[in-house]
This record gives sequence, C-alpha cells and structure tokens, in this order.
Amino acid sequence: MMIDTIAIRVNNVFLKTDERKKYKSGTYKPYNYLTINKFYKNVKVENCTAKLTYVTANRRHYFDIEISSIPKLLYGNNFQETKNYYADFQKVVTKTRRILVDNGAVAFSKNLLKSNSSFRKVHFAKNLYISCDVELMLEYLSKAHIPRFDVSRTTYRNGGSCTRFHTKSVEIAFYNKVAELSNSIDGKKVIADNQLSGLNILRIEVRYNTKKAIYENNLNLHDTTINGTFSEIFSKELSKKVLIYWWSIIKKSLPKTEKNNFCEFIDNIDETDIHRKLETAGALILVNNIGKTGAKNFLTQISNKKTADRTADKILKRALATNLKNFDENIYSKSISEIDMQLENFEEIQKITKEVNKKRNKKSKVADKKKVSKQKLKLVTRLISVLKCKMEKN
Repeated sequence: MMIDTIAIRVNNVFLKTDERKKYKSGTYKPYNYLTINKFYKNVKVENCTAKLTYVTANRRHYFDIEISSIPKLLYGNNFQETKNYYADFQKVVTKTRRILVDNGAVAFSKNLLKSNSSFRKVHFAKNLYISCDVELMLEYLSKAHIPRFDVSRTTYRNGGSCTRFHTKSVEIAFYNKVAELSNSIDGKKVIADNQLSGLNILRIEVRYNTKKAIYENNLNLHDTTINGTFSEIFSKELSKKVLIYWWSIIKKSLPKTEKNNFCEFIDNIDETDIHRKLETAGALILVNNIGKTGAKNFLTQISNKKTADRTADKILKRALATNLKNFDENIYSKSISEIDMQLENFEEIQKITKEVNKKRNKKSKVADKKKVSKQKLKLVTRLISVLKCKMEKN
C-alpha cells in the first residue's frame, strides 16, 4: 500500500500569536459579515515539503497541512512501500503533529488528527514491475479513451515520460519510476540499493485533488462508505480498491485488437522498402524483449559503421514512431496481465524486484559458466593442436 501526497484539515488547532510573524499572511473579505485571515508557510521535513496554512474566519480556526510525500517522510524516498499499516500510520500521525507543533501550533492530542481531521487531497500510488519496456507501455496507455477525461503525454529530458488522464478534480498518472529516480543523487542511491537498473518499473498514481472528489464522487464508489478521517483513508484495502477500480476502467477503454501472426505484423509496418520493414520489425521485437537501452546497445554492437551509435538511434526512432494496427495486444498483453496480478496481490515492490533480480543473477551465472566452458574448450583445442605439431616434428 502506498499513499503519496496528502492534504488534511485539522480543526480547532490554534497558531500561537508570537509565531504568526514567521508566516506570510493575507486578509480576505468575501462578504461584509465575513473576514478570513490566512497565514502561509512552507517547511522542509526529511526529504519532503510540508505546506502549512492557518486560517481564522470569525469564530472558526483550523490548520491545512499538505505533505508532498508520505514515503519520503517515513523512509526518505518514495520508492519504498508501506510494510506495516498500523505502525506506519502511528508514525505519520506523530510526525504530522510534530510538524505543526514545531511551527507554532498550540500542542494538541494525536486523537484530534486521527478523528477530527478531514482530507482535502490524497494520492494513492503503486510501483509495478512489467516485462515490456515502460516507454512503449506508456505510449500504448495513451490510446485509452475515458469519457470526460483529457489525455496528455509528456516527455522529459531524462528520457522518461508520463501519460495522464485528468479532469479538474481527479487524475490518473502513469510514468517511468526508474527514470524519475535517476534525476537525483538520492534517487540513484535507491536504484543502486534495490538493483533497479535495467528493470521496467511502471508507477501508477490516482490523484484526488479536491474535497469533492474524495467525499462525494469517487471514494464512495469503491463499495466503501467514507467519512474521510485520517484513519479511514490510510488503509491498504482502500488503496487497493481505488487503484484496481481506475485501472479496470483504463484497461477496458484501451483499443481492442485481434492477435495476429508474424507475417501480418510485418505487413502492418508502414514502410515500402522491404529492408526497412524487416529492420523496423527487428527493432520493435528487440525493444519488447530487452528494452530500449538494451536494443540500442545491441544494434550498436552489430553495426560495423563508425556512426554505429547514430545509426542505432535512427533505427529505434523510426521503429517507435511506427503506427501498427494489430501489434499492440500481442506486445502488451503479458504486461497487462502482470499489472492485474500485482494489483490483486498488492505485494511490496521490493519483494517483486528481489525475485526478478534473483532470476537475472541465475541467468547471468549460467551464461558466465557457458563462457568459461567455451574458453576452456578453446584452450584445450589449442593445446591439442600444439602437441600434435610437436609430435609431427619429432
């Protein structure tokens, strides 16, 4: 289970008068009888940011607090997922209370956070391992059509990208988690510690960005009636229901295609030159099996030209831009099944990546043994040939 960003309102908590100078402030008067005073402050906590807003309106007073990443608050990174719901929930409550008290709030009970707080924003998230190259999967997901949702596809400088389905209040985002982690020193450490290099990690996030989205429209659709307290929403069962609900909608809205054989696949490539057709087909198959980076390295190695690197880039760019009619289901069906299974089982991503790395290490050991045995065989044959030559001379 993973809840990433949260924004909650804690009622009946005061900000000390002498602490108000440390906040930016503003006064609003929407009606003659109503004056609203707001005090703003952003603070850095652990590896995440907390936005604090204290509001007084006539006799009402409350704190709004938005924490950019709960996993960063708990573990220092947003790749690791919650292991123990109860223990982690207690830590989040303690740390959230500490942030408020350290920034001028009058001391209050932890129970006030648990029972007398309401959500204004919540992002549910899960990291998923897939066999298919993440960038190809994101391109395929962007073809889904959900009524009333806009679709956007964003590409970043680091080579990663993001596919988003969004309305004013709800957003479903998919992106390349390893590419995102590689942007920072801390992220690179996470990649090294968890052996994520070369793995296809797809991140799914369901973002409820307004109070209306949380209480009225969406959370109550998942066979659960929600009052929206902290203890209700910080729940593994709810996270699972929300993610499966939106994933099933996206999966249903993906274009339906019929499975085809290899000849039909070649025929559907929009190239008149037969050599280019075969080149594009080979590049797509490589990307699907060993990823974009692996495919580029392989194409660079087998090319004899001085411009091998640029040639590989050109081939891959042309292949990935190809619009195939019936290839999608064949190439992505395995990864869709993997997403289904992981959302259903809801296991920690760390366990899954450990198993994948064990299999990879076994394969590499077997390959190394084969290389060693081949080298030994070559040495033996050389020795035999040398001995034969000596015997013939004698």
